[in-house]
Amino acid sequence: MGKRIKDIRWLSVWCRRFTVDFGEVFIPPGIDVPKPRVLPEFRRLAHGLRSSNISVLDAKTFYIPNLHYDGAGPDAYFWVGNGSEPNIMGIKVPNEVGSLDPLRGYQGEDIEIQLPGSLTVYDIDWLAVWCVEYRHNFGHVFIPKDLDVPPALGQTKITTTTTPRPVYSNCREILPNRLQVKWELQGEYLQIELFGRITEDQYMAFGLSGANGRPQMAQSDVVVAFYDTNARVFRAEDYFISDLSQCDGQRGVCPDERIGARNDVIVVSGDRKNGVTSIRV
Repeated sequence: MGKRIKDIRWLSVWCRRFTVDFGEVFIPPGIDVPKPRVLPEFRRLAHGLRSSNISVLDAKTFYIPNLHYDGAGPDAYFWVGNGSEPNIMGIKVPNEVGSLDPLRGYQGEDIEIQLPGSLTVYDIDWLAVWCVEYRHNFGHVFIPKDLDVPPALGQTKITTTTTPRPVYSNCREILPNRLQVKWELQGEYLQIELFGRITEDQYMAFGLSGANGRPQMAQSDVVVAFYDTNARVFRAEDYFISDLSQCDGQRGVCPDERIGARNDVIVVSGDRKNGVTSIRV
């Protein structure tokens, strides 16, 4: 069709056969429609990180032109979160090819990255390049609160009942009428979806036993999924249970990142309807 919202004055449901207008809506002149927003460049703090001005193309997509980074950070990622400065309570963002491997070096490349899962630019305060191992901020840009950018594809508020849910080959009810888990191996990745009758301040967890052939919490590898009531997003974190005690930074029920490992879980989607929370990772 090739038209934009500014090119039209009205939208109607029209019967051409009987030339009858069934209903219409008028478009105000000079309407201010959402559009991409240009932000400053990355702050230049470490490892040669710099860029040209960064653009927010839509509610989930950043365009980073002329990106430079020496690639020397041992555990660096695109990182988003909340607060007045980048901090450890952030979320990894896949790189331009959708990978969560530590960032390689960039020599003046133009790239696009997309926020994971249901996360949008309205949920975060900054975008940074952050080293998880050393908790070091290489550079960041702040996200204004008055953004008015287009919704991302599939991110409009209107949903339909025709969107198919993933088909899983495995399903198990862990707690009757309380917790159900479905999973499917897709190549080298494992997709898991948890369904739980939980409140917003509760969590769900599922993982690999610490012993072969029987359930055992000690030495188990667990994913904890929950709804972050502060950031208003669904989250999931890797945990390793070395002992049945509070994490002391070395042993106990510890997030992987606190004991020098990586949080390799990506939240694909999350929803809460009729008292049931579902989180797909």
